[in-house]
Amino acid sequence: MGTPESDCRQSKSVAFRSAKECPFAERKATLCLVCLIFATPMAHGQRAPDAGYILPPAQSGTTVDVRLGGYNWTPDLEYFVSDPRVRLVPSGPPGPLLLAPPPYWFGAKGRLPSPPIPREVAAKLIIPADVPPGPIYCSRERQRRLQPHRFLCRRNSDVLENEDGIGAQTLASLPVTVSGRLSKNQEIDRYTFLAPRDGPITCDLQSRRLGSKFLGVLEVRDASGRLVADVVGTHGFDPVVTFAAKANAPYNVSIRDLDFGGDRSYVYRMSVTSGPRILAAKPAADARRDGRDRIRAHGWHGQTRIHQAEASC
Repeated sequence: MGTPESDCRQSKSVAFRSAKECPFAERKATLCLVCLIFATPMAHGQRAPDAGYILPPAQSGTTVDVRLGGYNWTPDLEYFVSDPRVRLVPSGPPGPLLLAPPPYWFGAKGRLPSPPIPREVAAKLIIPADVPPGPIYCSRERQRRLQPHRFLCRRNSDVLENEDGIGAQTLASLPVTVSGRLSKNQEIDRYTFLAPRDGPITCDLQSRRLGSKFLGVLEVRDASGRLVADVVGTHGFDPVVTFAAKANAPYNVSIRDLDFGGDRSYVYRMSVTSGPRILAAKPAADARRDGRDRIRAHGWHGQTRIHQAEASC
């Protein structure tokens, strides 16, 4: 005569009227229930609203139409600016969810986590003329416990990227600052300009300083397509490149993400200036203003290190 355990192993089609007839089945069911409880993922509550990006930058003494992007926004959000002189007037509640356009990643990159899906709000940014240049922060609440929007107030206006253009966008003259974004995967923004004179030209990309999460790559090529200089922000810092230019020669500078990614939050500003690039000064600070102190500047002239230059302060 068989035992209860052997009876349980005879056939899956055998049904027992009570657990007493098969204690082995009862223990097995209890073990499965405990495993299911511990395998259930932890439930997370809804995330708090978070700031994302703002475009375009603003200029002192102007009223600018901007787009604010953020995540998990609700219709009752309020916005606050760090500078009380600056006013931000939203035109309405947050818009619909903005899904990323194609192309999409497949293969190994397709398993990477996707950026969060934003909503945008159209607003007017009113900046008085007495607001000095520098960063201004916009938050969804007064305590600013979360990461706020960060945008720059400038004395001069920026050139805006032509998002619908084909080919390289022409920059009229130097110095110039252009604002844009890498809105989709595999996007590469290209700009072309003429060197005003023989000497160094510096391209300074600001992206992570504005809150963007991509690692920027700058590549400078001449009219024949030859690579003149390049730099990659692999250490999490915004890339800056200085190269020796020829007078009246055309150059093409391209901006992209290190992994050729793109998103609406990948906003940037690139400044292109002509002249030596100062890297450091000694002493770093001096309170005297009698014109007798000397400052030694160190930097680059093209691709060679310049000698120490002195100036009075």
